[in-house]
Amino acid sequence: MDYNFPAVKDNKDSEALAHEVFGIMEKSLKEAGIHIVFEKLIILPEPGSNDPSPPGFTSVLLLDESHATAHCFSNVENKGLLAVDVFTCGGQPDKTLAAAKAIHAALDQRWAGQKDYKSIQSTAWRFPYDI
Repeated sequence: MDYNFPAVKDNKDSEALAHEVFGIMEKSLKEAGIHIVFEKLIILPEPGSNDPSPPGFTSVLLLDESHATAHCFSNVENKGLLAVDVFTCGGQPDKTLAAAKAIHAALDQRWAGQKDYKSIQSTAWRFPYDI
């Protein structure tokens, strides 16, 4: 799932957005009955480093059957991009689809109508489901 997003300008913007998106993902996965085994969230550029990364964040929730990720950054045109991926390789595709749909709905509910927000792709919906 890819989204045009309001650009993040600095670490403070990145951190607020990161925690909100991460919370949406975590809640949606748990409500779908998917077991999270590890979580990591990194704000970019990392404070105090010489990291050349643009403002944003990268995150992963490791699942007992695979992963969910979110990556957000602002490019040189001062536009933001958020990419979210939910993938499981286990035998419960209904849970994966439920979690992905819940994340998408929560992001749309939270940011729809705001300047620069737009859902631009749903390429993660693949066999056996397509929404």
